[in-house]
Amino acid sequence: MLSREAGIGIVYALLTGAASSVMNNVGALALLLPAALGSCRAAHVSPSRVLMPMAFASLLGGLGRGGQVRLGGPSRYKPLTMAASRFARTASKNFSVVIQA
Repeated sequence: MLSREAGIGIVYALLTGAASSVMNNVGALALLLPAALGSCRAAHVSPSRVLMPMAFASLLGGLGRGGQVRLGGPSRYKPLTMAASRFARTASKNFSVVIQA
């Protein structure tokens, strides 16, 4: 039989992993964080025992995406034209970055 602590951790880890597979990892954590903290408070469980598995599940859930999920039609961004490409090449040669300490 699982303890309350383990049960809460597993449930929220699964929810976070599922959410981060279709949305941003940080967004999935931010979405579930208030509910997880409320559950920990009600069950008298240390939040660190639940939040760390949620963070790991968020990373694992986001691995299968390969990038952000794009909903909708084809992208509206057009490839660089020859002039824009030429400008980008010459700009990179002519501009330098100066960092002062």
